Amino acid sequence: MKEVIGLIILSSVLLTGCGTVQMTDFDLKAIPVKAFKNQYSAELYSVVFDYNLPSNGNEFGNNFKVPLLWKDLTKNTLTQSGVFKNNATKQVDVVVNVTYADLPVVGFSDMTTRLEATYSIIDRGNGESLFSKEIRSESRIPISYALAGVKRAEESTRVAVTSNVDEFIEALRSFVELPL
Repeated sequence: MKEVIGLIILSSVLLTGCGTVQMTDFDLKAIPVKAFKNQYSAELYSVVFDYNLPSNGNEFGNNFKVPLLWKDLTKNTLTQSGVFKNNATKQVDVVVNVTYADLPVVGFSDMTTRLEATYSIIDRGNGESLFSKEIRSESRIPISYALAGVKRAEESTRVAVTSNVDEFIEALRSFVELPL
């Protein structure tokens, strides 16, 4: 009987190693960002979030909170940085298009998240692209971080998303603060 129970437990562990981790309590922490020295002469109208993931199974699926929180983090970070002017005559949209998302899967190993997104600033008046930058980020959380795989998966995704947004802000800083 002990062998049967052990075999059932081993089988369930091996079978669950093929699925993605559902991050139920997933949340993103605010990124501390210093204010821009120069402001871009446009008002932020909206942040648009989209994902065009290949049809090879890369979807957010059960982790639908990731895109929602990613969008909010981007908007809050832009607002906190003060990069855009309020009440400017030009209005812009910031478009975040995720082109690759490899979220962690269940297992007794390190959790790795790989993300790729293109951030664009679009003039609402004429549809012109004013800025575009592709950002790749990767995060690996070791098994020593937490025994629970869902905690490692959440942290891996959290670090990958926040570093992706942080790299966008730094690329935008280089663009806005270039000497004219």
